[in-house]
Amino acid sequence: MHEIEYWGEWWLPVDEEGEWQPEDPDDRVAGVLEFDPDEGGELDLMGSLTGKGGGTGEIETIHGKTKDGQFVTLHDCLGKGSGMSANATVMHKQTISVLKVFTGTLFYNGEPEFSELRLTYPLLEMWAQHESFVPHMRPEYENIGAHAEVPESVTVELADAEVKLSVTPDFSKKRWQGIELTQTTEITITPEEALPFGEILNGYARHIQNLLSLGLDEPINPNKITGVNPSEQEGKKKHKTDVAYQVSHLGNPPDSKHPNKVLFSLNDIEFEEALLQWFESARSAQTMHNLYFGTKYNEEMFEENRFLSLAIAIEGYHTHLFPSYRLMERDAYDDLYDDIMETIPDEAEAKDRIDGLLRSIGNEPSLRDKIEMVFNEYDEILPELIDVADIAKRTTDNRHNLAHALEDSVDTAAVGDLARTLQVVVEAMLMDTLGLDSDFIIKKLQNNRKHYLAEQS
Repeated sequence: MHEIEYWGEWWLPVDEEGEWQPEDPDDRVAGVLEFDPDEGGELDLMGSLTGKGGGTGEIETIHGKTKDGQFVTLHDCLGKGSGMSANATVMHKQTISVLKVFTGTLFYNGEPEFSELRLTYPLLEMWAQHESFVPHMRPEYENIGAHAEVPESVTVELADAEVKLSVTPDFSKKRWQGIELTQTTEITITPEEALPFGEILNGYARHIQNLLSLGLDEPINPNKITGVNPSEQEGKKKHKTDVAYQVSHLGNPPDSKHPNKVLFSLNDIEFEEALLQWFESARSAQTMHNLYFGTKYNEEMFEENRFLSLAIAIEGYHTHLFPSYRLMERDAYDDLYDDIMETIPDEAEAKDRIDGLLRSIGNEPSLRDKIEMVFNEYDEILPELIDVADIAKRTTDNRHNLAHALEDSVDTAAVGDLARTLQVVVEAMLMDTLGLDSDFIIKKLQNNRKHYLAEQS
């Protein structure tokens, strides 16, 4: 996504059937939209859409037409207030913050819906490693040139959507210099039925983006997003809408990256099976995915926060792996609970506290046991990377010290080193989810995370 600047007229959606803008010119306000995906957008109006008082408050949708004739829909807007022009007598002004911009269409009735969403990402061509062009070089060919051999698209059928990875070749002619050949790798998401943009973004695109971020070892966000719907225009099958939205933590990946520096590429996985397993994991082990990628996208996070996020991610993954695990059978534990509570005097101040602990976590394993149980599920991988018992103990101790504000027992630098070790642990688990071979995971992490692993001692 890129920065946007639109000069034009803006108005609130018109209710009258067949009308796309207000007939009264006073209801159309001139202004400029400036949008940055990192900071969001700001619509500065030379007038007010909500009356002379302007004021603050949510505005779901604003329509506009740029000076170049493009229709624009602004969604999730918030009035930031209004003011007067410099002489305080002539013109009211209003400023509105904007979270989402849809260029090319006027949408009504809530968040725009799409039947397809197409996305491109930084470094995706390098990750996919598809070559569309075959060069013609002398002496094998009489004339220097190239021809395109477009790879077949890879399509994955999820339970409720289709995901396609495809490559499109293109060229541009530079006068007096030659012809530049390029290719674009694109992800297309097609849900069973049209869905609001936010549902496609959060329910599908974000999971795919996280997979790519893990593989590329870079926090990435879309370069370009295009919403697609059937066209109502005769002779045109599809109508496309450019989409931009504010990103909470905008990644800053490099323009290029050596293939050896990625954790895995498309050629390393069986894309269809890997994506199916990834979606199942992302939806059923949501806590671990959210906490890990939260650290991935927020590189300025304090060391203590990073450690706690990853420690809780592993603890929460225990529930995913062992959803029904309890220390004792339910009836036996209930009898034990009754026996314990009967021995505690009613006047004991700690009785309610003990009651709460016994009811909530009394029949669950300790944090240390949970971590070790999770680690043991990856006994072909983790012992080759870390000292399993030591990392489990240090994670438990530091989690306890931080949770109870025992600051004298916390070494921030050591906690940071431990956080980076836990990062490797979670990455190994996620790579295993994709079906990567244990030896591949071990070798890749030993090479690409050797500095992190060296810090664990």
